[in-house]
Amino acid sequence: MEGVLDHACTFLDLYVARALGDTTMNDRITIDAKVCHGKPVVRGTRTPVTVILGALAAGDSFEDIQKDYTITGEDIRACIAFACDELNQQSYHPLTA
Repeated sequence: MEGVLDHACTFLDLYVARALGDTTMNDRITIDAKVCHGKPVVRGTRTPVTVILGALAAGDSFEDIQKDYTITGEDIRACIAFACDELNQQSYHPLTA
């Protein structure tokens, strides 16, 4: 878990930069129907974003993920930002009884 905490401030800085118009992270995630059934993957790999997020949720450090999947810290942050953007697109409506 320490890898996630060590990189939290950097991630927030990058996320704010992206919100202000920096599209660098979009360039790191691709969606192609011919790769992994159209699931979002880290560019240049066949590693789905969900696999990276799952590894983070399981407590793997950035360093371990970088070694295991041959990706960069920027790729990992791009996966987090992609998931954040997807969640921000969701609408939540309370159910009434």
